[in-house]
Amino acid sequence: NYTTQTKKTEQFADVIRKKIGLPVTFYDERLTSALNEVLGYMHMGSCTELEVEWAEMVKKLVPCAKDGLVRACACGGEAIEIAVRLARIYTGKDKVVIHENCYHGKWETINVGHSGPPYGQCNIKGIPESVRRLVKIIPYNHPDALKNALEEGDVACVILQGNAPYTKEYMEDVRELTAYYGVAFILDEVVSGFRYAPGGAQEYYGVIPDIAVLGKIVGGGAPIGAICGKEEIMKFHIFKEKDDYWNRFVRICVGGTWNAQPLSIRAGLEAMKIIDKERDEIYPRLYKICDELTKSLEDSSEEFSLKIKAKGVPPERPMVSICPEFNGNFKELAQYVYYLTLSNNGVHPFGRYRFIPCCKHSDEDLKRTREAIRQAFKNLKEGKIVQ
Repeated sequence: NYTTQTKKTEQFADVIRKKIGLPVTFYDERLTSALNEVLGYMHMGSCTELEVEWAEMVKKLVPCAKDGLVRACACGGEAIEIAVRLARIYTGKDKVVIHENCYHGKWETINVGHSGPPYGQCNIKGIPESVRRLVKIIPYNHPDALKNALEEGDVACVILQGNAPYTKEYMEDVRELTAYYGVAFILDEVVSGFRYAPGGAQEYYGVIPDIAVLGKIVGGGAPIGAICGKEEIMKFHIFKEKDDYWNRFVRICVGGTWNAQPLSIRAGLEAMKIIDKERDEIYPRLYKICDELTKSLEDSSEEFSLKIKAKGVPPERPMVSICPEFNGNFKELAQYVYYLTLSNNGVHPFGRYRFIPCCKHSDEDLKRTREAIRQAFKNLKEGKIVQ
């Protein structure tokens, strides 16, 4: 249930889990059973009692949601849009700080920093200049750049991608500086949430944001997004009885057919229950698998005397996008040779060369992957593609 079956009935060790971020596997029979349970009575656009139980589980696992509020939406990208709007209402300011090469979805405001360098200039056709002027793009791990961006006093929020190459110290700097300048700290935990730890990157590093954005796991692999965090910010979604001004001119009044739809809520609730119940088994196993994959890359590099380092996020212990760091003029060719060798040896990476594993990979999967990595590095050495 954690391999990919091709049309030729060949088995591939599937080391892609980014599409849902689940540290177990979306083929877990408990998840498929939960999905089948609601297929017979699905109804879009109406509220269900399951939403309350689902939200309570989010509050139990995610630190910033513990004493706050939770709101469901259709996907992680939509959740980012809502989180930014909440921050703008809360602070009364408009500008957004994002980081170079970040990815927070397709919304034009936060998409301007994804492609580069130069960031803010690549792949921006169709995004109005008036929108681009509302965005400040800074590099990761440069607190001085963040401080300079905030000192102008026009920033509503800083968004940090949970699965990005920042350090714990930088995350602490973001928390300290946003608190000092009265700016909302939004942590995008669509991938890092429930993967770095049961409570995501904020639990792993012990740094609590004002708002967290979730996706993937909270839907058990089905489409969903969620915003959670401080009540003083999240309250702008609340409908107030007998307060016509608030309801008409202050609160965010938006709906959506796929908001908290039963399929996603039921599967997400089951996924979070599994994580909560089996955390003492899931995470030690997941960390061990990630460590072994990183070591396999380093061992093969040393064996063939190649100047290739293993990388991924978080930087100090990769758990997402574990891959060899290729440099030089033949970088793209090296990535392609690496991908082809892995594929021809029964390993299916994400985006040609990255690993995003789950805890269900067997020792046999790891052995096959280790041997495929070794063969790939051997090919790179013999082909003189990497020195």
